[in-house]
Amino acid sequence: GHTMTAEEYTERQGALLREMAANRAREALAITLDLYAQIRLRINTRGEDYTGQRFSPYSPSWAANRKKRGRQVAFVDFNFTGRLQASIRPAVERVTPVSATILLTASGQDNQDKLRAALVTPKGSPRGNILLPSADEINRASLANQQRAQKYIL
Repeated sequence: GHTMTAEEYTERQGALLREMAANRAREALAITLDLYAQIRLRINTRGEDYTGQRFSPYSPSWAANRKKRGRQVAFVDFNFTGRLQASIRPAVERVTPVSATILLTASGQDNQDKLRAALVTPKGSPRGNILLPSADEINRASLANQQRAQKYIL
């Protein structure tokens, strides 16, 4: 085979770096989607926040309402109608030559209100920002990203 000259190597590396920069937002969106899939699975199967703590339980009246409608009440899963979780999407907020900032939030005022309510409800033990990833989730998304990024390495 042909051995690359230093100039060819530099040219190829430059092309890969330009391609990586051009794809930065797409790659960042992929990472965010990986993270949200893991966050959603954790909330739906364990009702835990990013630290592994269970969310504060449902109030007795809301638990009764959920039960009456055939929903589980063992833990808080932010999944009564399914609209909140379905509305959560990543959006590119800013892209620079070296970074991409992605916002993960809900669409629709009613869904945004639900996310905001979790920050203060219940009063004694607010559920907080339910979209924060755990360290393990970040590590898994990071590994998946490193595997995807192999295509940029000569």
